[in-house]
Amino acid sequence: MEVEQSRPDELQQTTGPGPSGPQVGGWTFPLLLVCLLLGMAWLAVRGKSGDSGTRWPAAGPQAVAWTPSPPVQGASVELKIDFGNGVQKRFAALRWQPGMTVEQVLQEASTFRPGISYQQQGQQAGGFLTALDGLSNEGAGGRNWKFEVDGQHAQMSFCLQPVPSGGHVLWKFATEE
Repeated sequence: MEVEQSRPDELQQTTGPGPSGPQVGGWTFPLLLVCLLLGMAWLAVRGKSGDSGTRWPAAGPQAVAWTPSPPVQGASVELKIDFGNGVQKRFAALRWQPGMTVEQVLQEASTFRPGISYQQQGQQAGGFLTALDGLSNEGAGGRNWKFEVDGQHAQMSFCLQPVPSGGHVLWKFATEE
């Protein structure tokens, strides 16, 4: 009986590990994909749950409860804020009172829910707006807050500028014209 011997370069292995590692079945990729998706879902839930290191309160950004102000009855004024980038805020009807100034319109809008925030420097004839809803004046050569009442550019400080009943106040963030 003759035994045929094969050389190492002719060996064929049909089972067990091959030269590049163990044989892998078709189930490995789906299993890895499922593990990855479960890990991402866990991170998403953990990120919203109020764990240490998250940036939102325990119930998320909705946790801050507020109730909208009721609609204004009687005399009113309109306030529009143009941020100069295509975004505007509009208060169609804020409570008006006799002798009201543009400054008082801003005060009314800041207490109306949802409201605005603003900063000013000075009072009376020397008062001017420095920031509106967190957007600050840029100074000479830049964009700054300017206002109009009923389409007329400001002629005095916003602290003194009167606003008639039914008036329209526009604040615009823009460069000098």
